[in-house]
Amino acid sequence: MAAIQSPEEKFDITEERHWSEDGEIAARMAPVIAAITGRKGGCLPQDLVAEGFPPGQVSRCWQIAVALSAIPSRR
Repeated sequence: MAAIQSPEEKFDITEERHWSEDGEIAARMAPVIAAITGRKGGCLPQDLVAEGFPPGQVSRCWQIAVALSAIPSRR
């Protein structure tokens, strides 16, 4: 039987880095999603690809970017 790992033992620093990078990418996507939604009434992942975001980034970050785009700007 394999030993149970504590959360600290399971944690991988590279995973944290990827989450951070994905958060930054999603933050860049959010205003683009909001702008497209304002123009077209909605935004699809293909719309972000058409705006120049790589398909892999779009598929990885789509859900968080959509959520961020729904937060009203504080300007």
